[in-house]
This record gives sequence, C-alpha cells and structure tokens, in this order.
Amino acid sequence: MVVEPLAEADPREIGPYRLLAVLGHGGMGRVFLGTASDGRLVAVKLIRAALADDARHQGRFRREVAAARRVRGAYTAPVLDADLDAPTPWLVSAFISGPSLQQVADAGTASDAASGATTDATTVGIAPRTLPEEAALRLAAGLTAALHEIHGAGLVHRDLKPDNILLTDESTTTGVPLTANDKGVWVVDFGVALATDDAPGSTRLTRTGWVVGSPPYMSPEQVDGTAITPASDIFSLGSVLVMACTGASPFAGTSLQQVLHNVLYSEPDLLALPNRIRRVAEACLAKDPAERADLSRLRDLIGQAATATRPWPSRVRDLMQAQRAEVERILGPVHDTTTAGAEGDEKIMEQQGNRSDSVHRRRFVARKVRQRPRNRVSTGGGGSPAD
Repeated sequence: MVVEPLAEADPREIGPYRLLAVLGHGGMGRVFLGTASDGRLVAVKLIRAALADDARHQGRFRREVAAARRVRGAYTAPVLDADLDAPTPWLVSAFISGPSLQQVADAGTASDAASGATTDATTVGIAPRTLPEEAALRLAAGLTAALHEIHGAGLVHRDLKPDNILLTDESTTTGVPLTANDKGVWVVDFGVALATDDAPGSTRLTRTGWVVGSPPYMSPEQVDGTAITPASDIFSLGSVLVMACTGASPFAGTSLQQVLHNVLYSEPDLLALPNRIRRVAEACLAKDPAERADLSRLRDLIGQAATATRPWPSRVRDLMQAQRAEVERILGPVHDTTTAGAEGDEKIMEQQGNRSDSVHRRRFVARKVRQRPRNRVSTGGGGSPAD
C-alpha cells in the first residue's frame, strides 16, 4: 500500500463514502482510501472514466464484483458495497493495512541501491531476497488457506502474484501474537478470476493474442490457453514462494517471450531454497496440472505455523509502521475522547476475526468524519478522476 494524496481532479466522495487518498492504480481503475459513515476505513475501487462506457470492461468489472462477493473468509478482503449502475461504477471492500509482497521486495531494491548493491535491471521478474524460511512457510500457509476459501467458492484466482498478496501483523498494534491459524496473509484483486462452474475449457476474458495474468507467475495452461482449473493457482503459489525466498520468479527472463517460454518448458532451479521450502515449491511447479499437489497435500508439506509476536522480518514491520503513520497523518490528530460527538472522536470498535474456526477479538481506532451532502460522484476540481 502506497498512500498518495488526492489530485485536484480526483473525486472526494463516491456514493456514501468520503475519499481521503489514493492507494493504487491498475488497468481497470484506481483504488482509494475512504471512510464509511460509521468511521470505518475502506478501500474504494473506481473504474476508469474512459472505460465506464465500454461494455467489455463493464462486464469484467461486474464479474470481479460477483467473484469477490462469492468468497467469504479470513484471508480475502470482504466486499462491503458496490454500485455497478453508477455513471462510474465502484466497489468498496474492507481496508487491509499492510504492504504487498511486491512492495516488500521493492523496498529491498531501494535499500540495496542505497548501499551500493547492484541487480540486473534488464531481467523480468527479478527482485532482492525478501523473506527468511520461517516467514516464507507462514506465507505459504496463508496462501494455501486463502486458496482453500477461493476454490471453495467455486473460483480460480488466475492472478496470484506478489502485488496481490498483502502482509499484515496484528500483533504490532494489539500486542497479541499471531496464532498458528492467523497467518497475516491476505489475497486481493479478483479482476480476472474465473468461475469453475463455467463451461469446461472456458477462457473467458481471453482474446486472441491476450495474456490473462502476470507472466512470471502464470501457469503453463494460462500461457498456452488450455483449460484453467484450481491447479493453475497452485502453480502460481509455487512461483510466488520461490520469489519470496530468492528474490526472483523461477521463470524470470530478459524478455516477455523468454518468461513465457520458461513457464512452458524450463524446469526451475530450486537448489538455493531451504529443504522445506523446496519440497513445497516442487509440489506446486509440475508442468502437468494433474501432477501438482492439492491443497491438502500442501498443508501437510508446510506444517503448522508457530505462534509468533513478530512473524515478519524487520523490513516488513518497518513498512507496516510507515504506512500506518501515513494513514494517521491523513486522518489527522485525534481529539480528546471526553468531547462526546465531536468530529475526530475516537470510537473503539470490536471486530470479529475468524481464522480457520478460531475467533478472536481485535480493537482498532476508527475516527468519525463529518458527513457532507452525498452526491454519486463529486470531484474537488470538477471533471473525472485522473488515471
């Protein structure tokens, strides 16, 4: 999560949600940090104005909303609201505070550059080392749990990559250690998800010459256009896990064509991985989907994650703290809680979190914001959101 200030042309309100900052950009649109009427922080995805009248992109956005609503669990951000018939369609989900795995890698790149270390900038999919073995196993366990929820909802994610994986650490703010069933891993973005109850062999959203997914983390069947099943996500999990430990996709190359060739034909070099990680990666990265491990087998290979007060390395914790500080800055100072009803009062809310049948209570501070008259979309400088 990289928090950017709103531009002059950015909307200030979407439906009943007040927008505070920009969280990210994508081909379909932008994601904003916002607040609900009860003070909760939310993530608001707004389709690009240039695509709002495009029937194909509208259809894709509708499928994304439908897919995200099908998934209910502790490892994916729940959809809270959406208006698909608005002049500029939007989707609201729970705000997850934490860096993506890609941002962790990028922070390492910046650190290496500052220290004089060099990397091969011409290689597609290369990043510095990110996670030590125990943290990588926790990541693998969290991704396995997330895929259990996604596949159980009848979906294939199709774009499991470092950008779509968020790392969180509840213990940093609450002091309560993460348990074995709370991995601190979230999977987001169902923009290219595929329903497994589509016709067999369906490649919906795919056109001739189009690549659906992120090449260094795609499965062979995504590259060659054959039938997509949940095993495709298992292959992507293996690629993400290798990147998390070595800093590189196992299929990285100097061009897109080489990356796609590697995914289809090259056997990944896993010798640098710790033994436990290598066994998991090998089970995921078989070229033949029928030969890949299923989720049950992966859970056996990964084992049980230990309870931890610091599940992630210091680089990740530093990013988390910096992002929380930026959100606090955007929200502004908290006023004295003895002033009942004043703008900015702290409101202690209890949030129920369910991690694989274990229920624990979390406390977080949500600030009430003064509500203004609500338009469907209002912009600070007039016009449509810039993208």
